[in-house]
Amino acid sequence: VLYEVVTFNACPIYNYIVLSKGFMEYDIDTVYTEQLGFVFEKKDYATRVYEWELNNVPAFKDESFVPSDDEYKMKVEFQLESYHGYYGGEFELMTTWEQLIDELLEGTESFGFYIKSAKKDIKQILSKLSLDGKTDHEKVIEILQYVRNNYYWNKYKGIYATQKKKKFIDSKSGNVADINLFLHSLLNEAEIESSPILLSTRSHGKVYYQYPFLNLFDYVTVMVTDETGNYYIDATDPLLPLGMLPKECINEFGLQIKKVEKGEDAQFFPLSPTQVDLTKINQSLKINLSDKAVERQVQIKLEGYEALKFRVKINKNGVKSIHNDLVMKSPVEITQLEVENIENLEESLVLKYCTKNELEIIGDKLLITPFPANKYKENKLKKDIRVYPVDFGNLSEEQLFFTLTVPDSYELDYAPESNTLKNSELDLEFSYMVQKMESYIQIMIKIKRGKTKYTPDEYKKLKTFYDLVVKSINENIVLKKI
Repeated sequence: VLYEVVTFNACPIYNYIVLSKGFMEYDIDTVYTEQLGFVFEKKDYATRVYEWELNNVPAFKDESFVPSDDEYKMKVEFQLESYHGYYGGEFELMTTWEQLIDELLEGTESFGFYIKSAKKDIKQILSKLSLDGKTDHEKVIEILQYVRNNYYWNKYKGIYATQKKKKFIDSKSGNVADINLFLHSLLNEAEIESSPILLSTRSHGKVYYQYPFLNLFDYVTVMVTDETGNYYIDATDPLLPLGMLPKECINEFGLQIKKVEKGEDAQFFPLSPTQVDLTKINQSLKINLSDKAVERQVQIKLEGYEALKFRVKINKNGVKSIHNDLVMKSPVEITQLEVENIENLEESLVLKYCTKNELEIIGDKLLITPFPANKYKENKLKKDIRVYPVDFGNLSEEQLFFTLTVPDSYELDYAPESNTLKNSELDLEFSYMVQKMESYIQIMIKIKRGKTKYTPDEYKKLKTFYDLVVKSINENIVLKKI
C-alpha cells in the first residue's frame, strides 16, 4: 500500500479505547473533536474523530517464528470505555484489573462460584488420596497426578468453566478452565497455596497492561507456592513435567486471580520457559567396506519441549511413529530402537538406535556426512531484513558428538576446521571442534540460544549466526584410499 488514510467519526455518546496494532508506526495516529451536528436529547455533542495515515506499507508476508500473524497486521481495535445515558450521566464500562479480579472471584458463576462449589465432592476425592504425612510439594504432585489420570481435556480453551463442577466430576471431561479450576479447588481444600493464572496463548496474541479486558485472555492455568518456591502446574497434558507449561502458553506474562487487598495492585507473573530444551546426540560411526555402507550407533537425550514432542507422539502412535523424525525422512534403515523414561517425566527421554545407509564413494574417496539427520539443512531465517520479532518460544542447547573410526586402508583427506562464534549480547554460542587422530576423528558441536525472542534490530546478527551453524554442521569428511 503506497498511501492510505482511515477516518472514523465515532458516535459522540460512546467513548472508546483504541488499540492501534501492527509492525509499523502510523504516520498519523490522532483523535480530535469536531462539531458535526450530532444532537441527542436536545443536547449538542462534539463528534470524536479518529484518523490514521500510513505510507509505503509492505504486504504482510508469512514468516517463520511468528506465533500470531494477527499481532503484526496493521489494524485498529475498539473497546467501549463508557457511554452517556438516555437520561444523562456517564456510565463507565472500563474497569481496573483489581475490579475484574474481584468480579471473577465473587460474581462469576463459571469462575469464582465454580471454584467454591461441590465442596463435599472435593473433600471426598481428597480423602481417597494418600496425602497424610506428605509435604506440600509431595501433595501437589499427588493431586496433579490424580487429575491428569482421571480427567481429560477436550482441546477447547477458555477462561470460564463450561459446566457445573459436579457434572464435570461425573463426565471427567472438559475445557481447560473446567480442568485447571478443578485442580485449583483440590489444592485449596488441601490447604496448599495456589491461584489461577489467566493468560493469552501465543496464537491468541498479546495482553496489554494498560487495558483491563478479559477478552485478551483465552487460557487459565495454576500457580502453586510451596516449600520449593513458586511454579506453574497444568493438568491438561499428562506428559508435561512438573513446573512446565504447554509451549503455547509461553507468552510474556499472566494475571494472577487472587483477592487484591485495598491499596495493592493486581499481580502479573512472567510466562517464561522454566528449563532449556536440551538435546544431546552421541554417534559412533563405522564404515563397512564389504557392504559399502555406513553403520551408526546413536544415542539421543532430550529434555524440555523436545522431549515432550517425542513423548506425545510415542504415547499417541507408538515408538515406530518417530522413525521419520529421527532420520529426517531420509531413506535410512533404523534398527534396535529403544526408548527410556517415556513415563518418567522428570528424567531425560533417551533414544537408542542403529542406522545403516549407503556409503558415498567418488573414485578413491569416501564422503561421510557426520550429521545427516539434523534440523539445520537450511537456515529458516531466509530474508535479509525482517520487520517482525523472531519468537522461538523456548530456550535451546544442543550438544552433538561424532566419532568416526577410520578404516585401515584409508586416511583423512579433509575435515572441517574448528570454529567458534559467541555473541553475549544476543546470548548465542556456537562451537565446532574437530579432533583428528590416526585411527579416528571426533567432532564436538555446541549450539546454544539463551533468549526466546529477538527484535528486528537483532535479526541480522541472528541470521549470520545460523548461517554459520548450517554451513558447518552440513560439511562432509573426506577419506582417501592409501
